[in-house]
Amino acid sequence: MAAGSTWSSSKSAWFRRHRACGKPPPVLVPDADGVDAVAFFFAADDDAAARAALQACASALPPYQRPRWWHALETLPRGPTGKLLRRKLRDLHLAMG
Repeated sequence: MAAGSTWSSSKSAWFRRHRACGKPPPVLVPDADGVDAVAFFFAADDDAAARAALQACASALPPYQRPRWWHALETLPRGPTGKLLRRKLRDLHLAMG
């Protein structure tokens, strides 16, 4: 994690405690300056409703702790054991440009 990142597991736990937010996995990805920033990925049938719920939860955080990017996917990539594949999420973010 680069020096400019402000993300921590406590913020991830905060999102998990708020049921309307679901469990969006935070993924660290480099921004244009090469500093790691947080991107959230979520799977939802109703993209607009899910995005609104997540952003409402994020608005309770100070601006410097909010995720920089939000990505809606049909499903989150998982391995054979069901574990979330964060590296694939990072690669998806980088491919989206």
